[in-house]
Amino acid sequence: MAELFPKQVPTFPKLIGVVSLYGIMDRTAWEQHTPDISYLENALSRFALRMLFYAYTSNPNFDKPVPQHNQPLQGRVTLCDVLPTIKTFPPSMFLVGTRDVLIHSSRRAVNELLAKGCHTELLEYDARHAFFGLPPGLNSHPSAYLYHAKPAFFKILEFLERLPWMEPSPAPSRLSLSLPTLPSGALRK
Repeated sequence: MAELFPKQVPTFPKLIGVVSLYGIMDRTAWEQHTPDISYLENALSRFALRMLFYAYTSNPNFDKPVPQHNQPLQGRVTLCDVLPTIKTFPPSMFLVGTRDVLIHSSRRAVNELLAKGCHTELLEYDARHAFFGLPPGLNSHPSAYLYHAKPAFFKILEFLERLPWMEPSPAPSRLSLSLPTLPSGALRK
């Protein structure tokens, strides 16, 4: 069957910009106490992030990457893990709430990118984690959409309009999809 589906190397499009709506995570900055949220919310956030790192890495010592052989990222799972190894980064905009434990690592990532000369913007809103994506009824305050998410939406649009967009390619006259043909009875073996 291997000859029917030859191994293909994935190709990735060139990134012209990055918008992160929910903050940037690193391995340890979220362990700091975030004074704008309660002790309980800090503790629950830290517990959830510890579980997240363990789920991604199977490493209970999440504060240090464990190199894994034959893996291109060598155990690095966050943007902050790879920042020391990169020289360039596409123009980026990071949104984060000041009542989000990811504010510390978001500030760290932006400072590191700025130190490398990358165009990076950080927008902080007096809001919790995921303030942008939650429906207005699920936000912690009814005005969160009006005063945080809606203005953030327009800032994102302004940022995207400044990116060097490529000219659209002409639309194909018809959509075509080519799949390999299986020999008769191949699935019954």
